[in-house]
Amino acid sequence: MQVADEIQRRIEAGEIGYNDVISEVQLERELEVSRPTIRQAIAHLRDDLKLIETIPGRGSFVREDEPKAPEPRGG
Repeated sequence: MQVADEIQRRIEAGEIGYNDVISEVQLERELEVSRPTIRQAIAHLRDDLKLIETIPGRGSFVREDEPKAPEPRGG
């Protein structure tokens, strides 16, 4: 949970921004924890808190604060 809290703090502080790839390797080095621990924290932030989304083959990213409404079409 401490790792998830630290990642969440970085997101809220803007250190990890919308559309930034969340690097497991970088976090593993910076926080000095194992890759499975990083993945567990990311899963918690994705599945429980909905702060990030994971796109297979691309990685994990910070989600937008609110979904954007479709732009009105001129007519």
